[in-house]
Amino acid sequence: MPEILKLGIIQRALFASLLVGLILPLSGSFAVVRKSAFLGAGVAHIAFSGVAFGLMISSPPILWAFIFSVLASVLIWHGGKSKRMDYDLSIGILFSLAMALGILFLGISKKYGSEALGYLFGNILTTTKGDIYTLAVLLLLLLIFYLAFYKELFFMSFNEELAEASGINVSVFSLLLLLSMTLSVVASLKAVGALLVFGLLVMPAAAAYQLTYDFKKMITLSLLFGLISSIGGIAISIFIDVPSGATIVLLAFAIFLLSFLFSRKKGG
Repeated sequence: MPEILKLGIIQRALFASLLVGLILPLSGSFAVVRKSAFLGAGVAHIAFSGVAFGLMISSPPILWAFIFSVLASVLIWHGGKSKRMDYDLSIGILFSLAMALGILFLGISKKYGSEALGYLFGNILTTTKGDIYTLAVLLLLLLIFYLAFYKELFFMSFNEELAEASGINVSVFSLLLLLSMTLSVVASLKAVGALLVFGLLVMPAAAAYQLTYDFKKMITLSLLFGLISSIGGIAISIFIDVPSGATIVLLAFAIFLLSFLFSRKKGG
């Protein structure tokens, strides 16, 4: 074990898993209480279509993942704000479109190699120092945002109408929350993968939701479960030589299942 931990690739993987294990559950806590968790799955697949486009034109994939995801998030937000289309319908349409575009871009580029598969299924062992710095900066920005506007975000997460009546600009904060989740998902793609990032976004927060009615305690438990899932998952994947993204999400599911079985909440 000590010898393995001395390897730079393992150290970077552990740092990345720690950061992802905090970033995704932090954003996911608000998504769970706002009942907009499915949005994370949509954003992840939209981001992958951006990755495929970047590979097709030989441009940085993560840049295009960010561009595609932000544009889609703004469209989803605008559709909900204008009341012309609700979130679920917007996400479903963009989800399907993104998958079709991703397949089309990969088909045109003929690039089905390890890089594309890494973004789809995740490969935390390919994490670079630049990726870790990006994740660390994002975590800091998220913490500043959530702490600075906690009262507004808490209020609107549980009662948008009352929050708006009290003077909170619900529309703007909804967009900011949506963008914060989008950034969290895109930054975590390389570590967890587009197909599995949704699990780590939702399951630690869902597990915490089963155990407490206090939102601050829920966030704390969500972060704890996220850390256990990510660090434990990467450790398991290294020692039994299986994909890291899968072990991280399976461990997150095990924690959720235990929380659900021991929950005393009525109706779950």
